[in-house]
Amino acid sequence: MIVQINDAQTLYSHAVGVCSQLGTYAGGFFVRPNTIDFAKSFKMFTRPWENPIGIILISVIFALFFILLYWALRKDKQDALLVRLVYQRMMC
Repeated sequence: MIVQINDAQTLYSHAVGVCSQLGTYAGGFFVRPNTIDFAKSFKMFTRPWENPIGIILISVIFALFFILLYWALRKDKQDALLVRLVYQRMMC
C-alpha cells in the first residue's frame, strides 16, 4: 500500500493522502472504554477466599507504598536537619 500526499489540498494544519487501496481508516472512529463496576470490584474484598491472589497483590502494593512513604518522610527530616547544620556553620 502506497500513500501519496496530495499537495493541492495539504495545509500546515493537516495533510491529505491519496491511497489506491479501498477501505476505511480509523480517523473518526472512537472506541469507548469499558466501564468499571465498582460494586462488583468491591465484592472481591467481602469474599477473599474466591480470589486470594488479587487480595494479596493489592495488599502488597499498599504495604510497599506505605513503607516507601515512611522512608521518604524520614529522609526528608534528615535532609532538613542537614540543611540547618550547613546554614549554622556558614553563619559562624
